[in-house]
Amino acid sequence: MVSSTRKVILSSQAYLSIISETYSFVDRETGGIFLGIVIDNSWYVLENIDPGYRKIERHHSYFEYDVEYVTHLANVRSKLYQVELKLLGLWHRHPGSFDRFSSTDNETNIRFAKLLQPGAISAIVNLDPHFRSTFYHVTLPLNYTVITDIIIGDSNVPKEFQSLKDPEKIMNRNLYNYTETQKAVEGQQKFTKKIFSYFTPSQKQVAKLEITSKQEDIMDMLSTELISYLEKQSDYSYEIRMIDELLEVKMKYTGEMTSYFPERVDCLFSYENQQKIITINGLRLRYMPDIIKQFVNEQISLRMSNNSINMQSKEEKKKNYYESLLELSSEYDEEMLLTARKSKLADYHPDYWEREGNETINKNANQFTREVLDAYDYLLKELRRTKNL
Repeated sequence: MVSSTRKVILSSQAYLSIISETYSFVDRETGGIFLGIVIDNSWYVLENIDPGYRKIERHHSYFEYDVEYVTHLANVRSKLYQVELKLLGLWHRHPGSFDRFSSTDNETNIRFAKLLQPGAISAIVNLDPHFRSTFYHVTLPLNYTVITDIIIGDSNVPKEFQSLKDPEKIMNRNLYNYTETQKAVEGQQKFTKKIFSYFTPSQKQVAKLEITSKQEDIMDMLSTELISYLEKQSDYSYEIRMIDELLEVKMKYTGEMTSYFPERVDCLFSYENQQKIITINGLRLRYMPDIIKQFVNEQISLRMSNNSINMQSKEEKKKNYYESLLELSSEYDEEMLLTARKSKLADYHPDYWEREGNETINKNANQFTREVLDAYDYLLKELRRTKNL
């Protein structure tokens, strides 16, 4: 490793955050990620994001990031500045005086260097016994260059880099300007996708965490729904989390109406057999843009329709519900009924999902399949009963 003329400039806040995190866990490893701006050979680190507090493992010789927490906080902090903050790299503490990277560190550093230009910065912190940090510039395929020029303090950071956004401008902006909203959300999602791709929570899971085209497709689906619906609507709060190779979005109504339908919307994004799939409240569908909005609107219309016929008999309501489930028109015969049944079950065979071993999807598959079959049996009996009258 050869020294270079590159330099890292740490804001007072970023430096203090590293010190505080390190001395809060003096007997264990810890770390964080750098946000800021890179100009030529200078990395201006404006923010240091701590590794989390819930889904995190700190031990004497290794630690694991809480990726969801880091992603959330990085997005929150980056949106406060006038200039666009970017991911610059990461740091972590090593025990004793060991200031070289382990094989697991190398995996993570390669990930950062691959997606960041011009490479990433990666730092090792030691307490031996006093605070000491060693910064490296990481480039592909796996080249480390020591950065010896480390400058600390806000006076060394250009004022325009430190400037925060004007609250008045944020409050007075047109919230329904689609172009501005789209750009903001697209930028946030690209930022989020990068963070998800960088970290290695466990050495045992290194192979699993390589970003695949499948995960990219799932994140693309989420980005589309965020831009087209989730970030625009105000009726639902929502949470996002990864479950193995699935991405879950849980929505809950938080508006002012005392009674609202649907009150909850649970979505699972997946990619199977080279197809984008979304499962919404147990209904598995091929993914199409705006599908969550379409589902919510259909459910509202269905509820309104059901309310308008609340004077009908129980059997009439049941018949109308099953016809809506199978998307049948007011007039149909046995052949049309059979076609509707096949269409609903075309890509929804419970045996396949049972083999996959995913209990959540398997449960949803069986529930929806039973309901479709019940609808078909009931409507077939009604058709034949009507013919015999």
